Order: sequence, then structure tokens, then C-alpha cells
Amino acid sequence: GDSSSSAPSSGVVDPVTGVCKDKVEAALRSKPQRGRKRSDLSDLDRQELTRTRNREHAKSTRMRKKARYQELLGCEEKLKIVEEKEELRRERIATILEFLKVRGFMLEEHLLKQGTAGEKRGAISSSSSSSSS
Repeated sequence: GDSSSSAPSSGVVDPVTGVCKDKVEAALRSKPQRGRKRSDLSDLDRQELTRTRNREHAKSTRMRKKARYQELLGCEEKLKIVEEKEELRRERIATILEFLKVRGFMLEEHLLKQGTAGEKRGAISSSSSSSSS
């Protein structure tokens, strides 16, 4: 195989996986190598390092997703409240407009009644004044 797989490993090696946990943890804490192979790690150690990084990345992605979901739920609640307030405002405006319309009809009706009563009074007063002359 690969010459790096036979690299001497100092530290405790897991008997089940054959991975040197100390080296993997040290590699996780160190600066990323950006494309260079880590010659101090065996193939198994490198694979474990990759799996560990992937697990951590997946965990942070799940946490971000959960936080974003909670944020969206909060936004949805705020939107519902705004929509309810807007609906109440529309209902109030419609009620006020209906009130003004009814009031206008009533006022018009009242003025018409006063006008016809005034005409009757005018007719009575003019007939009484013409008969008295």
C-alpha cells in the first residue's frame, strides 16, 4: 500500500478501529493543510479526521437550520399579528363608512321632512294671509 499508512503512530491506538485518537484530535485543532496530505497521519487516521470534520459540519448545519427555522416561525407569528391588525383596520373603516352612509340618508330624510313640513306651513300661512286680506 501507501507509504503513509505505515507511518509510525505515537499515542493510543483504538484497538477496534485502528485509529490514533490523539493524532486525529490534534489535527482537528491545528490549522487546515489546504490540499496537502498530513504525513504524520495514517490512512485510517486521515479517514477518521475527515469523518469527524464531516460530523461536526453536519452538526453545525443542523443547528443553523434549526435556528433559521425558529427565526422563520417568529416572522410568521409577527406577520399573522400584522395581518390581523390590518383586517381589524379594514373592518373599522368599512363600519365607519357604513355609519356615515346611513347617517347621510337619515339626515337627508330629516331635511326632506322638514322641507315638506315647511312647505305645508308656508302654504297654510299663505292661504290664511290671502283669506284675511
